[in-house]
Amino acid sequence: AKTETLYRVAQNLIEGSSLEQTLQTVVDGVAEALPANGVSLITMNPRAKKIVHFVRGGEGRDRVVAATFEELWDGLAGYAMREHESLISPEARQDEREGPQARARREATGAGAVMVAPLSYAGKVFGVLTAINQAGDAEFSRHDLILHEAMANQAAIAIENARLFEEVQRLAVTDDLTGLRNRRGFFEVARRELERATRTGRPLSALMLDIDGFKRVNDTYGHAIGDEVLRHLAERCRRAVRDIDLVGRYGGEEFAVLLPETDLKTALEVAERVRSSIGDTPFDTEVGPLPIRVSVGLALLEDDSEQTVESLLDRADTAMYLVKKEGGDAVRSAEAEFG
Repeated sequence: AKTETLYRVAQNLIEGSSLEQTLQTVVDGVAEALPANGVSLITMNPRAKKIVHFVRGGEGRDRVVAATFEELWDGLAGYAMREHESLISPEARQDEREGPQARARREATGAGAVMVAPLSYAGKVFGVLTAINQAGDAEFSRHDLILHEAMANQAAIAIENARLFEEVQRLAVTDDLTGLRNRRGFFEVARRELERATRTGRPLSALMLDIDGFKRVNDTYGHAIGDEVLRHLAERCRRAVRDIDLVGRYGGEEFAVLLPETDLKTALEVAERVRSSIGDTPFDTEVGPLPIRVSVGLALLEDDSEQTVESLLDRADTAMYLVKKEGGDAVRSAEAEFG
């Protein structure tokens, strides 16, 4: 039965489509295979002293309470990670491998036998897989530890594969210079937002902005300084909008911003805030402070079932072009120009 469970978990790991699903599959499989009252899978960044993932499973999952990095590092999890060693800690005796803080926590939660296996890949330990029984429950055996280690090894490989896959996916939609979504990534999210706005009848606005005289920056100071300006501008745009707003690098020195749940009046206020956040304070660069200005065009989603992200941005882009023709460093609405 344990071998069958191990095989089934392995198949689920292969088929897992996200890191979160992978982690939960491991935890649920361990809880079923041992069995264990509670199971946790924790990944950590020791250098940053930070817990990255904390996933729980088993019938007693509610007793597996969250902990700080310091508590975990003081306990059996920290020992397993530092020593690259799997371990069983029986209920009946105090364990010298865990510190007083962790020991007190173990007693307070009513934990009995504990089993820990490190998660490692290519010689790097990045977390632990822990099985816990309550006081009075069965002790873990050496055979249990072998199965636990096998699950941990499978989990480590699956987690790394899932992480790499998600990283590849992220890079495919991310502009590597600014960290914003690239054109492809922007359109992926923007199309979903437009569909939602059309379905619910909620407002949706878009901004297009372009750096005034950016060619002069590159010609005068070089492309390295131009890249520095683009990174600064991306950060100021992010700070000037809400978390739910979408900022993307549309191409070159042109940026797009999508504003869900935003009517024309509010969008004009946001556009002016973006413009002033960029233009009011020079950018600190390696060649000293550089004043940067932008032209901003704005468009509101029309009551038209044929409206697309492309047409919405085209209208904002046309308004931005009119700002350019009049000298730049201003905001103009497509609605004001074209009704």
